[in-house]
Amino acid sequence: MSGRHLSGAEDLVPAEELEQTVAAFLKRLAPFASRENQWVPQQILTIDPIPEKAVLRKPLLPVQMLDSKSLEETSALLPYLLEELLPNPMMGEKILEIFFRKIMDSPPKNGALVVTTSGELLDIGHLEGIRTTHVGCTARIRQDLEQCLDPLTRPNYRLVDALVLASKVISSGCVLLEICASDDPEYTTGYLASDKFGYIRIPHIKTKGSGRGGRLYVVPPDVDLRSLITYLRATPVVIDRQPSPAESPLHPSLKTTRLVPSTNPCKD
Repeated sequence: MSGRHLSGAEDLVPAEELEQTVAAFLKRLAPFASRENQWVPQQILTIDPIPEKAVLRKPLLPVQMLDSKSLEETSALLPYLLEELLPNPMMGEKILEIFFRKIMDSPPKNGALVVTTSGELLDIGHLEGIRTTHVGCTARIRQDLEQCLDPLTRPNYRLVDALVLASKVISSGCVLLEICASDDPEYTTGYLASDKFGYIRIPHIKTKGSGRGGRLYVVPPDVDLRSLITYLRATPVVIDRQPSPAESPLHPSLKTTRLVPSTNPCKD
């Protein structure tokens, strides 16, 4: 069987919310069906029972957005942002070169690639990269986010899902930053996530119409890769509380707008 992957989603929910969660996932297929000339995409549903005592609970990353009006402006600002996050500021250009060469100029992968802060692309034993799974958020967190982030993107579940996923990745304590761009040709906003700045939306990270995209995790050279992979792939994490305050980018060339503050996410 051959085909093209269109979209994926997951959540960790109580058993009594299973039916409504599945129904919500099915509704997400409608836009893809219209793009595919009304053909209904194949649907694969996996239900994985998880004991409550095995679930870790983590906070949401705060959200802000880089003020950029064009692809050229984004390309010029990204190195300054990485300069604030990496132990060696000179490595920012190399990390970005790897991101654009291995991800944005290569066929899409199902998972994330991993690179050290020294610019070494790690062998993670799988050509498709690391998939971060077993992650979700409470119904209250999702409802609050969908309400306050609604003007930013339609459908806004895409932003909420990415934010929840990035919150798990950064909560590992091993990933210094994550850079991501969607492989959806119609979606040109990516993000950069870190413990220092939270989740920063990056407008115009690629040109409209490009089907290339993916994730890059940047880790310390001495990272325990086996433990990190286990956490990302198999440790169940629920995002259940609002974010702690995040710093703002320090470089004078960078300006961001705070979207989700550290108190009530819908009031600023």
